[in-house]
Amino acid sequence: MQFNRYTLRRTMFAIIGLIVIAYAVFHVGDVGVSVAKLMNLLTPFIAGAVMAFILNVPMRFLEKRVFVKIKNKRFKKFQRPLAVLLSLIIVISLITVVSVIVIPQLIDSITLFAGNMPEYITAFNRFLDQLVERFPDTAEQVDQIRQTMQDFSPNNLQEAILDFLRSSPDGGSGDEGHLITSAVFSTFGIVTSVFGFLINAVIGFAFAIYVLFSKEQLAIQGRRLIFAIFSHETAKYVIHVFQVGFAKFYNFLTGQLLEAVILGSLMCTGMLILRLPYAIMIGVLIGFTALIPIAGAIIGGLIGFLLVFSVSATKAMIFLVFMLCLQQFESNVIYPRVVGGSVGLPSMWTLFAITIGGSLMGLMGMLLFVPLVSTIYSLISEIIHGRLEMKGISKTDPNIIYGVPDSKRLKS
Repeated sequence: MQFNRYTLRRTMFAIIGLIVIAYAVFHVGDVGVSVAKLMNLLTPFIAGAVMAFILNVPMRFLEKRVFVKIKNKRFKKFQRPLAVLLSLIIVISLITVVSVIVIPQLIDSITLFAGNMPEYITAFNRFLDQLVERFPDTAEQVDQIRQTMQDFSPNNLQEAILDFLRSSPDGGSGDEGHLITSAVFSTFGIVTSVFGFLINAVIGFAFAIYVLFSKEQLAIQGRRLIFAIFSHETAKYVIHVFQVGFAKFYNFLTGQLLEAVILGSLMCTGMLILRLPYAIMIGVLIGFTALIPIAGAIIGGLIGFLLVFSVSATKAMIFLVFMLCLQQFESNVIYPRVVGGSVGLPSMWTLFAITIGGSLMGLMGMLLFVPLVSTIYSLISEIIHGRLEMKGISKTDPNIIYGVPDSKRLKS
């Protein structure tokens, strides 16, 4: 075997790669700490990239659909700043509207629910008594339920909070001095966290604005870097992968936004027709939580059920039936047509992506893994279709659709 520069370089890269993998395997803890520190340093820039991607949705719409109709040459100079400004106004206005409509009524509903809690507990205890009278065998289970209710009573929760505050920073319990010490440490930790969050938010926002103003230049720089590192054909495929990923993420975000608006509007309209309370607030809440795939509508519906239940148990049951019907309509009609069509991911793989993403990264994982898995799914489909075409096999080949007949199978 003749050793040339290319072979030597590949061998060196393989050796270095094996050394890095071996070190990572035998020093998992150190690698995890290093990765956590790196992610902490990159947090504002990651947040800025997410902000830029979200703001790019209305900005792209304005530039491609609205501003393109304006033929004034002077306007072209101010097109990008105006698009960024209007996108910020749109996003901030939506967040403000949701906050103004939802948060005050949510606080009032929680207050009302807490005020009626003694009546709910009394009615529930009465139900438990009737249950024991009809089914004496359930007495032991009912006692366990009542014991659990006592453990979560307001007085017990208050005592638990005070005990936590009285505990010293080293884990032991103490007197009022320890209470003050713990309070000081807690306050200092909260202030530090808030200050750090504000700094990261400012840096992330500035980074997002920079990305929006120079996104074309950044794309060109990225493509130059890819062509400089890889061969021409490999670089073209790498760029294709990034383009497919961007399209999937963009379509997923726009599809989720459209689906959220449709679902929130249907919820609000239906509740107004049924004369249920908090129609506008719950409609906005459902639309906002619907941005989370599949699980969002369930979370919003549960909160809405509790809010309506604080007013009337009968209306809460009506709301529950309406919500279940609307959820079935959303799952079988709205989501497949609006989001599924834009992302191109079957329902089974959508559920897989949400489950894995939620387990690894929580809410953010649910949002990221659907377009990520959709990208991988599309690329694998392209590879499979390309290989079939190279072999002259049609996608409608009977052996693919129906399987190979028994007489033609290879037998051992």
